[in-house]
Amino acid sequence: MKTIHTPLSVFSLATEVMPDGRAFAVIGLFDGQVLVRDLTREPGTSNLPYMLTEHTGWVHTVAVTALPDGRAFALVGGEGGVVTVWDVLTGEHLYTHECHDYRVFAVAAAVLPDGRAVGVTAEEHGLVWMWDLVTGQGLGGPTMLRENARALVPTRDGLVVAHGRELAHLVWHTDEAGGGTGR
Repeated sequence: MKTIHTPLSVFSLATEVMPDGRAFAVIGLFDGQVLVRDLTREPGTSNLPYMLTEHTGWVHTVAVTALPDGRAFALVGGEGGVVTVWDVLTGEHLYTHECHDYRVFAVAAAVLPDGRAVGVTAEEHGLVWMWDLVTGQGLGGPTMLRENARALVPTRDGLVVAHGRELAHLVWHTDEAGGGTGR
């Protein structure tokens, strides 16, 4: 077992294994910092760990996904309705997704069977957006849930599962993005 020491309290955590076998952790901290750690290399043998510094405010949620071509994206959501997207391997800030009006409580990412990498974000009042991770472009308009989603999971076969306080689950297909109805 490997212990990861962080300077502050952890608020959110995501992990991913790259096609080459390397594993990464993206760790959201209470003070708004985001730490990226390489879980497979000894400290000092890579450019990790490092802090992602473009995010401001509390980090409520993080996600990370690896693409078949070796790239990896981290999504960081929190205060102000902003989601920042990063290159996990370099620490480069790729873009900021400003589609929400309220705190972002859930982010998730996946690579679909057709090769598209998608991000899914949900704010505290139930608005959910799905977008192309590589281009940053939205995939249709938003979907409105009956309540806020506290967790999102896009599956590799194109389904999205959301979970809230009273909402047991909501499933829709990524082809229905922007107006897809939950079932």
